[in-house]
Amino acid sequence: MARKALQVRLDPGLHTKIGFFASASGTSMNRLVVDAVESYVQQLAVELDSELTDTLRRVRSYAQSEANEERDLADFVQAEVSLSGSDPAEGTVVSAPKAATPADQLGRILAGLG
Repeated sequence: MARKALQVRLDPGLHTKIGFFASASGTSMNRLVVDAVESYVQQLAVELDSELTDTLRRVRSYAQSEANEERDLADFVQAEVSLSGSDPAEGTVVSAPKAATPADQLGRILAGLG
């Protein structure tokens, strides 16, 4: 397969490090960069595969729980009926406080209460 050229701009410090490691390992800078990119892309592929596998597992789990939706709804309704009036989560209706008129507000301000 024919190779394609890619121009990459590097910070001078990174360029120097690549030159040092290429020289120390007896290879060219190009070969060192190609090997590093191949290694990095392979690592990304493994991570992506793991993430996709986990996502697929969660989707399948969710789909399986959706199959039990009717049963869950029936269980919920039965639990609500069984509490019939003694549900501690049920509240009582409380009317909203009467909004103060501008005159009431002025009176409170003059009285030092508002």
